[in-house]
Amino acid sequence: MKRLLCLFVVLVLVVGCSKEEVDDGSILSVSKDGEAVVQEFNKYLEMEGQDIYMETNLKDVYYRSNGKKYTLKEFVKSDGEFSEITSLLGEGISYDDGGSMLYSSDEYDLSVLMCGTLNGNKDIYVGDYTMYYGNTMCK
Repeated sequence: MKRLLCLFVVLVLVVGCSKEEVDDGSILSVSKDGEAVVQEFNKYLEMEGQDIYMETNLKDVYYRSNGKKYTLKEFVKSDGEFSEITSLLGEGISYDDGGSMLYSSDEYDLSVLMCGTLNGNKDIYVGDYTMYYGNTMCK
């Protein structure tokens, strides 16, 4: 749970949206390859009991912590708290599947879905601001 929350926070902090990586000192930025035409995901990081999926139009998410810029993967692997990122995205939307939460920020052009299903799914989905909870997610 701690790792999932940490990953979510990192993702939120990394969402400074642009077509190319933004290095303007923002705490959260996103590097993109255009807009998503269809919501599709690639496995970004595999961890014990939890996988992180990134929308195909995103190159990476970057988060600044303690004066250092991390990719989302680096931040999560360094035991960063995902809640640091999700806290930047604002209030989440709760789903009646056991506790999944979708956090989105138009400012950062980032969305993070933290799965928390009754069947124990704790995966994380990262996408741009237009990402929604689709029927293939958190399964």
